[in-house]
This record gives sequence, C-alpha cells and structure tokens, in this order.
Amino acid sequence: MDVIQWQKPLFLAELEFAKPDAIVMLTGSLTWLIKHMCEDVRISQMGNQDESFNVVEIPSLNIPIVQTYHPAARASSVNNVAGRRRNAVNHLMSQLG
Repeated sequence: MDVIQWQKPLFLAELEFAKPDAIVMLTGSLTWLIKHMCEDVRISQMGNQDESFNVVEIPSLNIPIVQTYHPAARASSVNNVAGRRRNAVNHLMSQLG
C-alpha cells in the first residue's frame, strides 16, 4: 500500500488548496480507497439497485461526497452507469441547496 501512503497527504493538500463545495469520486465501488485515505469514513448505498451510488461521510472533512462509476466504466460490467452518475449528482445538488 505504498501508493496510499503518499496519496493521503496529496489528497488533503488538494482539499486545502481547492476548498471544494462537494466531491464526486469516480471510483466505482472501490470503497477501500477512501477508507485507507481517511479514518472516520461512513459509506452508505443510495438508490435502486441498478441506479445506486454511495454516499461517503467523513465528519472531519465536512464536505458532501458521493462515489459513483467513471464515465468510461464498461457497460458490460456495470448496469446503467449514466443513471448511477445522474442520481449521485442529483443527490449532491440537493445537499448543496
């Protein structure tokens, strides 16, 4: 996991620099990545099975985060990528007001 060791400081530095209102993680269902980067992570699945996405809560960051599939995800391995991304973005927009 050497990659993760340098990714965490880079991730935190990018957050400090960019100060995002929200984050869309295009990591599909790879929840291990964010769990290695931050210690206080809670992940819950939202939406119907074929249009689901993850809501990631990291209390120490206090930034709305969703996790969904990359636009280049293979249609043969993931059903309804566009629906999943749409639902994730709609959820974020509702959180931002």
